[in-house]
Order: sequence, then structure tokens, then C-alpha cells
Amino acid sequence: LKVFDYDLVGDDDFMCQIVPVPVESLTRKWTKKNWYQLTDADGAVKPNDPLGEIELAFRIHHNPALVEPPLIPEGPEAEPESEEMLAKEPNEIRITLHRARRLKIMDTKLFGKGGSSDPLVRFKAVHAKATSTTKKKNLNPTWGEEFVLPADAPDGFLEVIVEDYDLVSGNDFMGAVIIPLEKLLQDDRQPIRRWFRLGDSKGLADGSPRGEIDLQIKWAHNPAIAEPEEPLSKAQMLLPTDKDKAVMDKSRNELLITLIRAKNLPVMDKALIRGPGSSDPLVTLKVNDDEATSTVKKKDLRPVWKERFALFAPDDPGTSLEVTVDDYDVVSGNDFMGKVCIPLDEGLRHGGCVRKWYTLGAEKTGKPDGQMMRGQVELLMRWSHNPDYAEGDPLVEVDGDEPPYQDKPPNELRVGLIRARNLKVMDKSLLGKGSSDPFVSFTVGDPLKDATHCHTMTSPVKKKSLNPRWNWRCLLPVDIPVDVDKLMHEFASGQAAKYEEEEEATRLRLGDAGYAKKKRTENKGKIEAARKKVLQDKYAELQRHNKDMIKNARLELVVEDYDVASGNDFMARSVVKLLQIEGLRDKAAVRRWFPLGGDKNAGGNYPAPDADKFGEVELLLKWHYNPALDFSDLEDEDAEDPHPDKEPNELKVAVLEAKELLVMDKNIFTGKGSSDPFIKIKVGSESAETTVKKKELEPVWNERFNMEADKHCPSILFEMDDHDIASGNDFMGRVEVDLAPLRNKKPKRAWYTLTDAKGKTDPHRGQVEVIMRWWYNPRLEPLPMELPEESEAGLAHLDAEMKRFGARLPNELHVVIIRARNLPAVDSLSLLERAKASREGNRDLKPSSDPYVKVECQKATGRTKVIHDQLNPCFLENDARHTLQAMFNPTATLSVGVWDHDDLGLDDFMCSCDVPLADLANRQPVRGWYKLMNKARTVDMGRIELYLQWGYNTTYDPTWVEPPVMHAIETCTALDLPDLPLDEPKSKLEEPRWFYLETPRDGQQNGVSAAVDFSLDGDEDDLSIGGETTGSPSGIMVGESLLTDLTGESLT
Repeated sequence: LKVFDYDLVGDDDFMCQIVPVPVESLTRKWTKKNWYQLTDADGAVKPNDPLGEIELAFRIHHNPALVEPPLIPEGPEAEPESEEMLAKEPNEIRITLHRARRLKIMDTKLFGKGGSSDPLVRFKAVHAKATSTTKKKNLNPTWGEEFVLPADAPDGFLEVIVEDYDLVSGNDFMGAVIIPLEKLLQDDRQPIRRWFRLGDSKGLADGSPRGEIDLQIKWAHNPAIAEPEEPLSKAQMLLPTDKDKAVMDKSRNELLITLIRAKNLPVMDKALIRGPGSSDPLVTLKVNDDEATSTVKKKDLRPVWKERFALFAPDDPGTSLEVTVDDYDVVSGNDFMGKVCIPLDEGLRHGGCVRKWYTLGAEKTGKPDGQMMRGQVELLMRWSHNPDYAEGDPLVEVDGDEPPYQDKPPNELRVGLIRARNLKVMDKSLLGKGSSDPFVSFTVGDPLKDATHCHTMTSPVKKKSLNPRWNWRCLLPVDIPVDVDKLMHEFASGQAAKYEEEEEATRLRLGDAGYAKKKRTENKGKIEAARKKVLQDKYAELQRHNKDMIKNARLELVVEDYDVASGNDFMARSVVKLLQIEGLRDKAAVRRWFPLGGDKNAGGNYPAPDADKFGEVELLLKWHYNPALDFSDLEDEDAEDPHPDKEPNELKVAVLEAKELLVMDKNIFTGKGSSDPFIKIKVGSESAETTVKKKELEPVWNERFNMEADKHCPSILFEMDDHDIASGNDFMGRVEVDLAPLRNKKPKRAWYTLTDAKGKTDPHRGQVEVIMRWWYNPRLEPLPMELPEESEAGLAHLDAEMKRFGARLPNELHVVIIRARNLPAVDSLSLLERAKASREGNRDLKPSSDPYVKVECQKATGRTKVIHDQLNPCFLENDARHTLQAMFNPTATLSVGVWDHDDLGLDDFMCSCDVPLADLANRQPVRGWYKLMNKARTVDMGRIELYLQWGYNTTYDPTWVEPPVMHAIETCTALDLPDLPLDEPKSKLEEPRWFYLETPRDGQQNGVSAAVDFSLDGDEDDLSIGGETTGSPSGIMVGESLLTDLTGESLT
């Protein structure tokens, strides 16, 4: 025992010590108190300079915490689990925290060397946590504490974090150990006992000595906390029906899935203040190009769905189910959480159900990457046969062949590219036979005779395959030759009826005598010649049409080997004469193998087939009528105008195709390239856009647009851009068309040459073909009904509100959602819906939307009811009026979102707009149209009409006091109130009075100011209060703040 002199500034000074006491002389009983002589450092006693004495007592005892246990598992956890428990998934981590050594000093001395720490240990596994006790001032602490953490995530981690306890400034990090739970599965889940070296916050060694920690860990199954199996209904259990059993021997083409639940999902939405945070998970299931999406589960890391899905899944090698879990976010976009790819292997081929947990992995591989825990998802699956998915049906859909279109001539060729075999090897291999990367280009028409009416589509590339399977479809517009004699007979009959009507109208106009005189004097020969000339011109027109149709009724297919570096290599070619294929012109589906030839030159129209040398391609062809390609309603000059006395107010536009466009995206290897063109259309205040055609210099759109355009619109602008997400769109060309020639409501179809940005003609920019017709649409007239808010009573109510509350800051927003126009079609038709519609002859089933509108301002929200199957909905009778509690400020905006309702899955976002509310500061109502845009704010998606007005509601204002009497004062500079006697501690006015002060603007249009002074007679000190407003209609209410008068009474 040594005695030191404490020194705040320097090191402590040695003073004295006692002679060492032998421990073996001590017992478990306390010794008697005794005074011990203090000596110097050498143990000598100085008689002339005594160093003093110290009174002590001793005893020895056993402290089990000081016993250093052996590094072997001990306790009941050391016993191995039974085979029954080992067969079940582990769900509990059992930890024994023994001790630590050589920990880092965190609490250093202010002066001098040395220091200590107050260590504690935190454990975290999946979403469970535990904390040890704190060991004060100890760098080699011993705990001997046990912990149990529930954990059932095979991709999870056990985090062991050692901290230095600090009540004031917060705990300080000392070191950490990160243990993947999969390592605890080794050796039949035997417990692990060892010293773990502490690292940085990620558990990695950083060169800093942080010490070690002695842990015993075991991951076991605890039946007491085992999660019960989620019960399912009969439909959710996917039990095979009698119909399913009848087709058990058929090839599997449909994957039935029940998405049951998920667990241990990562936190994506961190808590802003405190708490662990959460996520809003949704699941996307995808097989090839067919996919489905679950509903969103708000703020749930262990969601339960129990939702059923069916996906088209052909029985092809390598077919797999891709399951992606995202965190739903309507503002910034969904965030990736995890993904797993499940091969449809032998476990599903027997036709039975498979129920299993699948661990989510990284975005690229779908496998756990050891970086983070992504959770697990439980699925029930059965692979079966669906007759509606019979081979060929997904490629060629029956469309346009039932009433009322069964008599329409075909105008579109549907080509199903099924597969190819025995293709030529183009990429030689030094070690093997080699392979190819084939793709197929289809062209209808003859590019040598009429390149204008040629259309080309290109299939995807199949990597390294000489026997590729595509199951890919393309649509090519091509008309069939007409029956000239039949059409001429119909035309002649129509002309004869027309002439008879004209003669009868003339007789009624002139009377019998006048008509007889006209007949005697008219030149009958000239009239007959003119009528004959009409028939001859029509006959010549039909003959020219047939000649063009016969010329273009050919399908050329070219197979090439894809090569990004040196350019694509020609492999084989074939030309199909469509009119010679039996049954094709009668709208029958024809499936056959077409042999390929090797004639590369387009001049050899029909290459000699050689299937043994060049291979062959299996196609499924069907010639049918597509209403979307029929623009006869736009082009029919003889169509009757139902409103001849009305000015045109709607411009019908059909963007057909373009040709010879500029190359905007050049290939750095070949010097060639392509473009991604789309066209922006603008007339008046209306605008629209076509779809983007990827990698096309001869794009075909065949897209229609109906645009509001009154007589004041002088022209329409077509501007073509190359779509580019990264660097922004690039200008390709433009053309502005004068609308004056269209005022006669006649159609116009023409090719227009694109110009540069200044309007200068540039033939190198290409051409675009457009059909236009200016028409009258009665639906575009303003709504005949007047909103109640716009009536005389409504305006009178507004004036009364302004007089009473005009000086108050608006605190509620009145919104009336009136209608919307030109919304996008979100609900496309699935393969099953199309097949069903074809069988039932349902021609009304077209892509549409079920829109409803949500509005939000400062967290106050409202929404309309759903309008089913409408792209131009009117909401006035469907909860269109909303009052939102919101305080006015110059930067306030109203968020308007249009959504497509889905009865089964998640509602789909359609378009939105943000309406600035600063212009409504004067509280006058505003009714107008607002442009809707897509989520990226790059594409015009329609318009919406709103009625908006700021208002004031006393219910939302806690400071409002209803004044008993209001005295209006036109102008005032001073208002004397009765004196308050100072000798009374709480004096008040006997009759309180309220005054509304109307202060002039003094020539300033941007604000009003006023002030009230409280003065004490004979004293120089004044109390005053004032205020300002911007844009106030008449004045300002002064006195919103609290004052304390000289007597201690509060004034308002």
C-alpha cells in the first residue's frame, strides 16, 4: 500500500508506504484494526522525520467473477440440438458475454498519463437488441451475463458493439464485431466460444488496438417463439381443379403464385426524430415480359399479403420467376429493397404446389451479397397449363375480325417470330464450333419500287444460339388489294342515288314549270360525259390502289448476326409473297416454316431457299383489320358535316410515319447509328407528344390526337426531337403548317419536309407524314351549367365574407375539380383479356383508364370518386368540392394528382400538376385549365379544369373572438379612450368597445400600415403596436399582439 500526494497540474508525488503484508497470513475473518507505520521508498523508518501511520484491517474471500473460465462452450447450450430441432429453421440467438481484455482507454486524465473506460456491450440481431451492464473504470472487465435475441434471417448479422458509458455527452464507440449468421449454421449449429477481436464500426481491423471480447454464441430453434404458418383460403392454396387435372399432360405455360408474406425487410424510411424507422413494401413478380405487382403495405417490415397472381410462363429452358421487393415512394420513386430469381425447376414440373421462404439478394444477382440484410419472402407456387395461353395465341391475337369489323378489308399483318433452327455459324471459336447472335428484320413492301410505303421492324437479339426461340410479335401495316368490280358497283349506285336527290331538290326549288324548262334547255350530253368521267376517275383510282397493294404485298425477312464492334453480318434472307399463301387474305392464321436463302442483294427479290445451308424460320402470320390504322374518318371528303354552321374548334391530327431522318446517336465503332425520335405537337395552348420510337430512322407511329383549336389558331407546329434521358433531348427538325386551308373542314394528308430551328428548309432532316382535319366538336363548348360559386348568390356571399374577414389571413382553400381532358390510357389489355374478348366478340374492350383526382395543400387532402373507363372525365357530380385547411403564404401550392383506380392491385399514377396559389391572395375565385404532366415533368399528359378560392374560417383560428359590436370609422388619426384610474390595481373600461380602423393606402399599392399608441398623460413614455399587410383590400386590423398596460392588465 502506497500513499501519494495528488497534484492537479503535474504527476502525483510519492509520499510513503507500508511494509508489505503477507497474504497467506490473512484469513476469511476480518483482522483487528491496527496502526501500521509508514516508511520511505526503501522501507526504512526515519525516527527523526516520522512519515506517519495508517489504520487498516484485512480479510480474504472468493470472488467468482475473477475466475477466468476456459475457452470451451459450457452450460446447457453446449449440448447439441436434437435431430428434430436441427430440421427446423433457427430462430433464436443465445449469447453468453464472458469478459473482455485490453480495451481502449476512452477517459484519459486531464493531466498526466493513464486513464480508463466504463465499458458496456450492445447486441443487435435482425430487429432485436440487448445491452449489458456497465463496468466502471475497467479495461479488462468480466460480465458473465446471458442474452437471448429472436432472429430468423439467414442473411442477417449479429452486431456486437462495445461502448464507453457517458451520461453527459453520450456513449463513445470503442469497437465492434460483425458476425454473419450463416457462420453459426456450421457444424450442426454447435455453439461457438472464442475471443473476437474488436474492429471499426463495420467490424474491420483499422490498425487501432481496440482489444478483444470473449463470447459464446449459439443459433438454435426455439419452438416457443416459432412463427405459425399463415393460414390460406382454398383459392390461395392453388389447389388444382378438375379442369387443371384434365390438362396435366399439356405443356406448362402459366405460373400460379400466392404471395403470402415477408419478414426481416430492411428499413428504408428513417425516422426523422426517434425510432427505428420502417418501409412501405410492394412486390413485383415477373416471368419474361409478363409481370404483376402487389399492393403496398404501409410501414410494415413483416407484411402479410396473401395475394394471388397468374403469369404467362412457357416451359422453356432457363425460365425463372423474378421477385423484386421495393419501398413505395410516390414523390422520389420506389427504392430497391431486395430481389431473388427462382428457377422453375423440377420441383414445379410435377404439377404440385411448392411453399417456401426465399432469401432476397442484391439487385444485379438476386443473391445475398453479405453487405446487408434484405429479408425473406414466402411464396406458394404451382406451374400449370392454361388453354388460353396455347402456343401461338400470345403471338397473334384475333382483333378486328368480329362484328362490326368482319367485312373490313385487312390492313395490318401480324407476324409472330417463333423460332429458327440450323442457322449459320458467324462467330467462329478456336476451341469449338462457334455460334451466332441472330436477330431478324421484317420489311413489308418493295424498297426498290416504292420505299415510301415500306415498313420495317426488328426482333431482339438472341445471344450465342443457332436454334433461337423468340416468341416475339411485330405489327406491320399493309393493305390488301380490293375487289374493283364490287366497289365500282357500290360507287355507281351511290352516285345514281345522289343525282336523283339533286334532281328532286332542283324540282322542288324551281317548281314543275321551271324544272321542265330547265330540262329542255340543259345540255344532256355534257352532263352524261361529266358523270361518266367521275366513274372513270374512280375506276382508275381503284386500279392504281390495287397495283400499289399487289406491289407491297410481300414480306422480306433478313437474318443478321449482331456485332457492336465491326457491324452486323448478313446470315440469310427470304421473301414471302403474301397473296400466294392460302387462307392468309381471308384473315386465317397461318403457321409454317420458311426456308432461308443466301442472296444478300435486294435485287434478287426471291432468293433460292437452302434450309440445309442457311437454316429456316418458323413464323405465325395473320392478316387482319386494325381499326387504329383506319383513318377513313379523317380522309373521307364526302363525310357529312353535322354542324355546318359552326366554326371548327377541334383539330384532329394523325401522325403516321417519318423517313430519311438524321442520325443523332452515332456508333463509335461503326460510324453508323440511329435516333430515338418523337414528335411534339403544339397548336394554340394545346400540346401533345407521340411515343418514342427507339433506334428508328424510318419510324411508324399511326397515332391520333384531338386538340382543342379555335378560329384564332393560325398554325400547328410539329417539332421532332431525339429522346435522351442523360443529356437531354436533341433537336431534329420542325415544320409549321398554316391552318387557313383547313377551315373548310376538309381533310389534308401530306408529307412535310422538316426544317431547321429557324424554319429554313433542309432536305437532309427528313420528312413526316400527317393527316389533319379541322372539325367542330360540341363537347368542347363550355359547360352550360354554372357553378354555385359563380352565381349571384355565391358572389354576394363572397362580398359579405370579404367585408367581415378581409383583414384576416386566409386559412382554408376551396377547390372544385370540374373535369379533365386527354388523359393517358393506363389500363392496357392483358393477354387473357384480349383472348377472352376475341372469343366473345367484344369490340368495345379498348385501353382506357379509371381516373380519380387527389388534391393536397399543406398536408390537407381530398379526392374525387372514380370515373370508370373515361379519358375525358367530368367530376362535378362525384365529390368534386373540397375545403382544405391551409394557411396562405406566397409560396403555397396545390398538388393535383390524377390516379388510375385498380380493383385488384395498386392504383397507378397517371399525371399531376402543381398550382401556385400566390395569385389568389385577393381571395377572388379563379377558374381555369391547368396542364398535367408525367412524373418526370417532361411529357404533356392532358389538362384539368379547377375552380380555386382562398377563404377564412373562424373555426381554424384560435385567436378569433367574435366582436359584440363593430363601430366603423371611415378615417381616423387618433381615438381617445376613457382614462384608466391608476389607483386601482386591475382597472377596466366599463363598456368595452371594438373599432375597425379603415386606413388609406396613401398611394401605395403594395401594402397598408397602421399603428395604435397608448399614452399616459403627463408621461413621455408611450406603448404602441402596429402592423403591415401586402395586398390588403381595405385596411388592417390592429391589435393582434398582446400588450401589457401600466396596471398589469393584458390588452389585445
